[in-house]
Amino acid sequence: MSNNLKKLQDWLEGKRLSGFWVTKPENVYWLTEFRGSFGIVLVQKKGRNLLITDSRYKSIAEKLCKEKNFDFFLYDKDFTAQVKKEFAGSAYGIEDSLTVARLQGLQKAFPRINWKPQSGVLEKLRKEKTEDEIQKIKTAQAHVDEIFKTFFHQNLKAGVTEKEVAYKLRQAIEDGGKYDHAFDLIVAFGANSAVPHHQNSDAKLKKNQNILVDCGAKFAGYCSDMTRNFWFGDTVDPEYQEKYNLLLWAQEASLDEIEPGAKTKAVDAVCRKILGTETKYFTHSLGHGVGLEIHEMPNLSPRSKDTLGVDEVVTTEPGLYYEGKFGIRIEDLVVVREDGAEILSKTSKELITISK
Repeated sequence: MSNNLKKLQDWLEGKRLSGFWVTKPENVYWLTEFRGSFGIVLVQKKGRNLLITDSRYKSIAEKLCKEKNFDFFLYDKDFTAQVKKEFAGSAYGIEDSLTVARLQGLQKAFPRINWKPQSGVLEKLRKEKTEDEIQKIKTAQAHVDEIFKTFFHQNLKAGVTEKEVAYKLRQAIEDGGKYDHAFDLIVAFGANSAVPHHQNSDAKLKKNQNILVDCGAKFAGYCSDMTRNFWFGDTVDPEYQEKYNLLLWAQEASLDEIEPGAKTKAVDAVCRKILGTETKYFTHSLGHGVGLEIHEMPNLSPRSKDTLGVDEVVTTEPGLYYEGKFGIRIEDLVVVREDGAEILSKTSKELITISK
């Protein structure tokens, strides 16, 4: 039995549920390593554990089932009648991310089952990463760090657009199909960087302008995430440099607070205390978990009730955003270890100046 399957079955032992019906792709993958566009997993206290998909993925799913202690079930015209025989109880958990239409479909297909929505169960189980998972995240991040060594010196020049740089960066990240991009990357010039989730535009790079880049790679299903800042030109705006230095101080102080048992809202508070009156320009959470999804549990924010645990992977990414002027965000990806934060993002956080 895989460790991930055991984690879910251990959780079920303490609940008045006979099993769990899993449809979220990331959770299906976490349990079975199945990546198809359609997959369902049925995990039970008693009875068989099923991986269900259609004929497109039959051979792939059958192979995984042999490795992962699941039984393969084909989704075809006889599916409902056959699966009815497999349920070993009457109450089953489902993810609360399931659409209303799909829930209604389940209720119609299996009227004797009491479907009970559960919030974030597998997501909480996924928080603690195995060393294999951490290694995949490290591989993704190391790839991005390698790109940053030369990419921007080669591609930032007066007149280039955000979209052009983003397109080339995406190609570099994908590296001919060896990696995927973890999310829609951000390249923001000047005042556009004051929009935290800016959408890349046709804005052209000008001399003596700041650049914010937020990007990540995905390797074997696992994501990385990093934000760095550049100055294009010979003369750095003194105000920009002052705000940058303050933010870097606050960001590094937050890293010092990363350890098992730390309250995430307390980590966030340390950062905001250093920012002082500038906190009003810090308009989002300090960070988030990273894994199969780019945003996972835990959440590092003023309102979070989460506590950091060993081998969780999180970001710390405070930002300062001055509308119409500039924005700065400094983001590291870290593993929570017994002795503190293991920083995975190796690219220097000093302001990178490029003059051409």
